[in-house]
Amino acid sequence: MPPIRASFLAIAAILLSAWLTRAAAAPARATATEAEKRYRACMAAVATDARPALTEAQAWAKAGGGDAAKHCIAAADMALGRFTEAAEALQALARGGGSEIAGNPVLRASLWGQAAHAWLAADRPEQAEAAASEGSLLMPRDAGLLVLRARARAAETRFGDAYVDLDRAIALDPSLAEAYVFRASVLRRQGALDPAAVDLDKALTLDPEQPEALLERGIVRRLKGDDAGARADWQKLIEVAPKTPAAESARLNLEKMEKGG
Repeated sequence: MPPIRASFLAIAAILLSAWLTRAAAAPARATATEAEKRYRACMAAVATDARPALTEAQAWAKAGGGDAAKHCIAAADMALGRFTEAAEALQALARGGGSEIAGNPVLRASLWGQAAHAWLAADRPEQAEAAASEGSLLMPRDAGLLVLRARARAAETRFGDAYVDLDRAIALDPSLAEAYVFRASVLRRQGALDPAAVDLDKALTLDPEQPEALLERGIVRRLKGDDAGARADWQKLIEVAPKTPAAESARLNLEKMEKGG
């Protein structure tokens, strides 16, 4: 599951939990139940067909759907490639959401993390770094937020700062495959191919079908002169995750290799 989809579902679970807690103490249980159902349906619709889901979520927001409707709008915007709109909406929720958000630092940090994802997708690394930093202030031991900030810093060619964040992320969570992948990318860009290969082998031990790890290891293998190994990684990536951006990069790399590039 792509990280942004997983994080939206995680926030959905937290919001639903908050509703359940509030509703248990409230007499209008039916109203809360309807809101829960509508939020579940809205998020499910985003995964199925985001455009009508966006229209429905916007109508729900106008009818008083509150933070849940706004979050579903942001999810739909993200699915439709409206990354800037999604990022701005997520930041607004993180800063000024209602009581379920304001009183929950884990939820606010998750929203900042989602905003960072959206800013990265919009190719706005400075904004992504700022959002990830806001989340880290709330949850300083969250390895995922450190990885997000490292990705933003690497996009700004601040490889030393990115490496520091990734080292810390791995120390906090040695099982986080993506941290090894992005540290390998930083190492590769600095010409340290052998340490990069070690990190990628570790990432693929943790998650043998991680698309970015397969793409990156293919790049490192090609740079080291191992064309057969690079081809095997990229072909496996296309097989296991054919619709991902990483797979598209792998196809382009294979085409270039076949042409002698």
